[in-house]
Amino acid sequence: MVKLRVEDSALEALLQRHAGQIGYKPWRSCFADIFAAISFFISTVMSTGPAWLETFAVVFSLVYLALGVDQGFKAWKYGYSADQLMEDIRSMDTTEKHSSIMAIRSAERPGEYLLYHDTRWDCDFFPNHDTQGTAEMEKPNLKSWLVRDFSAPENLALSFITETSSMKPSLSHNSEMREYDYRLWLVDVDSLPDAWKSDTFTINGRNCRWESIPGMEANPRIMQVNQDVVSMVKNSIH
Repeated sequence: MVKLRVEDSALEALLQRHAGQIGYKPWRSCFADIFAAISFFISTVMSTGPAWLETFAVVFSLVYLALGVDQGFKAWKYGYSADQLMEDIRSMDTTEKHSSIMAIRSAERPGEYLLYHDTRWDCDFFPNHDTQGTAEMEKPNLKSWLVRDFSAPENLALSFITETSSMKPSLSHNSEMREYDYRLWLVDVDSLPDAWKSDTFTINGRNCRWESIPGMEANPRIMQVNQDVVSMVKNSIH
């Protein structure tokens, strides 16, 4: 599950702003109450019984109908649904990025991992994808993505390792400190595709290469931009 980090003051302000709106059920569901009240009223009018009981039932059904209409109107005009609340909370998430990192290795390239060159950052990264849902939900989507975008073999083994976060300067925000959330996956490839067997190669427009952890640590640009991810892989897998 993706973790959200929200400042308590911002959350408190949001709840205070909608304090009078939270708690109404969706206005469409009020139709059920209104329909039930009308049905009860009709059945009461058509039934036979003591006059006092019929009067009580009619009054009860009318009151129930009035409450249903009132709740429906208030929910339609003032209501603040759970979905709206959750969406507003997500919008306050202070995490810069939620990324799923894939450390791809093979016995044919011992001690090395697959990297690709990101032209926007001018840096070599582990293959990564925006984190979506729980690890269990995300796993088949990541596998399909690797097969489609990196021409990975379909029999690859994808294993969830850990999830962690890191505070570091955001180079796209004038080095302002931002929080990054990482989900680390280990990808084992038994038999490398022919295109992957070279030290460097190009797949679907991506320039890729194999590199060891010491080689990454000796690369100033990788350490400047992605030291936290290299350390995560080193400490969790290598």
